[in-house]
Amino acid sequence: MKALKVLFTNWINILGVFVVVCIYGITHSDDLSLVKDISELIPASLFIAYLIFVGILFSKIFWIGLLFPLVLLDLILIIPNIEYLRIVLIIEWVIISILFILFMYWQAGFEEKRPLDSIVTDTALVTTFLITQMIREKLIIKINAMNK
Repeated sequence: MKALKVLFTNWINILGVFVVVCIYGITHSDDLSLVKDISELIPASLFIAYLIFVGILFSKIFWIGLLFPLVLLDLILIIPNIEYLRIVLIIEWVIISILFILFMYWQAGFEEKRPLDSIVTDTALVTTFLITQMIREKLIIKINAMNK
C-alpha cells in the first residue's frame, strides 16, 4: 500500500510539467491578446491533458516517456531505498531530464540548430521537474512516517 501511495506522488511532476507547458503556450502566442489566449488556453489545455492521458493525442509518446521511467525508477530506486530518498530523487531527476532533453532534440531533429527559446523552455521544464521532485520528497517522507 505504501508503494502505491509513493507512486501516486508523481501527480506533482505531471502538474509541474503541465503548468510550464501552459505558461509556454501563453508566452509564445502569435496573438497579442493575453485575455483571449488565457480564455482559450486553459480549457484547451485541460482537454488536451484529458486526451493525452487517454492516449489519443500524438504527444502520448512524450507522456509515456515521462511517466513510464518515473514509475519504473520509483519501483526500482525509491521504494527499496527510502532512507536515501533525496539522493535517489536527484538520480531520478538526472535520468529523466536527460531522457526528456534527448526526446526534445529527437523531436526537433539533431541536425537543426535549436533556437534560444527552445533551450530556455527545456531548462524551465528540467528545473520545474527538480522542484517537483523536492516537493515529492516531503510527501514521501510523510507517507513513510505514517506507515511505520
